[in-house]
Amino acid sequence: MAITLLIAGTLGYLARTNFLTEQQRRAVQEKLRESMERYKKLVEASTDGVMMVFDNEIAFCNPFLLRMAKQASERVEILHQIGSITAVSKEEGEHQP
Repeated sequence: MAITLLIAGTLGYLARTNFLTEQQRRAVQEKLRESMERYKKLVEASTDGVMMVFDNEIAFCNPFLLRMAKQASERVEILHQIGSITAVSKEEGEHQP
């Protein structure tokens, strides 16, 4: 009888400890989710370009950085086109000021 009570008490203790640990894990997980959401909103609203790189691969770019990259790409394309026009003009013998 004493062994049965000891086993039951031990199982009750383990069940309670497991329950409390699970509650704590869920609370910490919820706080982490909330923190990640706040960080994401902050980074996405930033007026600075933000990029996260993991293992030499881009994992995230905020919208501002994407806009900057698009503008830079468009500028490079325009400069490339201007360079091509200038090169063609020089080949045709036109004088460029």
